[in-house]
Amino acid sequence: MFAGCFNDVAQQDAINTANEINQIKAKNGVFEYDAAEFLVKAADATVVDIKEGRLAIQKGTTEDIREYGRLMVRDQNILLKEIKDIAEKKQVTLPSTIRQQKIQGTDELIDEYGKAFDKKFVRMMR
Repeated sequence: MFAGCFNDVAQQDAINTANEINQIKAKNGVFEYDAAEFLVKAADATVVDIKEGRLAIQKGTTEDIREYGRLMVRDQNILLKEIKDIAEKKQVTLPSTIRQQKIQGTDELIDEYGKAFDKKFVRMMR
């Protein structure tokens, strides 16, 4: 029970820490905060998409679901690398973990199997 609470706090703390560091850098004129905030959110969403794609590859019951998962993983890894490259060039701090709200959907997918997984996955991708 406490481990779950700790993970929630740690995940939120990673986002908050990144945002706080980026606010300080923005105040010092390193970059505009809005750009940093965008990169943090984009990285957060991209990591979730990679996790969901991996689940589709592992648990999808049709080749279409598994292929879509492979495309997600490939494309989102490319995007994540680009986000990281931009963040490094701009000296933007990215979080070390993703937001709890973002992984709740992934957790729901983990609990599904068979056609129920496919149905939930397709619904989440809309």
